[in-house]
Amino acid sequence: MCVVGQTPEKCFECSGKTWDSCKGSEHTCRVSEKCLAADSEFSQVLARLDGKREYQKKVGRRCADASLCEKDMSVNFRLARWRIKTNCDTNATLGNEKVSKGSLKCYGCISIPSECTKTVECSETETMCIKASEVVGGNLVVSKGCATETMCRLRREISDVTGPVVVGDVSCCQGDFCNSSDILKSISSACLLLLSMLPWMLS
Repeated sequence: MCVVGQTPEKCFECSGKTWDSCKGSEHTCRVSEKCLAADSEFSQVLARLDGKREYQKKVGRRCADASLCEKDMSVNFRLARWRIKTNCDTNATLGNEKVSKGSLKCYGCISIPSECTKTVECSETETMCIKASEVVGGNLVVSKGCATETMCRLRREISDVTGPVVVGDVSCCQGDFCNSSDILKSISSACLLLLSMLPWMLS
């Protein structure tokens, strides 16, 4: 739990699979920061599991910008999906995943652009299509899928706290399959905060 007194706030920073196993040490946050608690779930489809999803859970607590408090975020690249909930006054706990589908459909993949032809149905809360691109080994790799609007609209860079997982240009758009083109009409273009948060939650 956070120790709140006079500014700056103190935070018991830790990571683990459950809050009971979250081990770490106390740190003093900057004046503009809060003690951010995050509950995350990463799932991926694996061939060895005959197409079934494998799930990994992780919780963590860190000093982070106050704008990241009280957020529900997700991104779905079809074969890989992340869900994250953050709190600043109490430990965060992910609720049951919404199983009902929304009306939005997007391209969903993690591949080279010419092979990104699969599609994904978004959940109720995922109202944006997303596209992230980066150069890996001299080849352009794109990640396309669905995302929550909350995730797309976050603009603050927190990779100094968490370290990047996926870097490069990230764009979000509204409308079925709007993430098909190379250049998107985006409401946000920045390092994808959701994926930047994963190292300390999923490592």
